[in-house]
Amino acid sequence: MVAGLLLGPVIPFTLVVVFPTNTQLLDPSLKPGSARTAALLTRWGRLHAVRSGVAVMALVVLLLHLGGML
Repeated sequence: MVAGLLLGPVIPFTLVVVFPTNTQLLDPSLKPGSARTAALLTRWGRLHAVRSGVAVMALVVLLLHLGGML
């Protein structure tokens, strides 16, 4: 249950927070070497780290539960 509750917000987080950054990165007028591109890639990296971290925490909780430790 706890793993599911941790994993549940990942999809809305992706759609509401990460997706707009992806859309900006895919803009054809965005110059590959610009400061704006670098800032967007840095932001995307942080957002992806948050999303991945929450998913890993959910996996750990699930594995601990399956192993009988929770």
